[in-house]
Amino acid sequence: GGAVDDDARFAAAIAGFGQLLTGGKYLGDWGWDQAIELALAARGSDDFGYRIEAVNLMRTAAALSAK
Repeated sequence: GGAVDDDARFAAAIAGFGQLLTGGKYLGDWGWDQAIELALAARGSDDFGYRIEAVNLMRTAAALSAK
């Protein structure tokens, strides 16, 4: 939904996730919560469950990075 389609927004969330995994030095104050929120908002139909699985991986990585 919106001006940018779900695929592009989900791709941005995944790109941000990749940056966070490598330290996130280019993300400013954009963090795990924002990546997860964006991915969830851009989930779309997710016929095969791949997008929600990616969100679950983000949540796991966020929890591990907090330790």
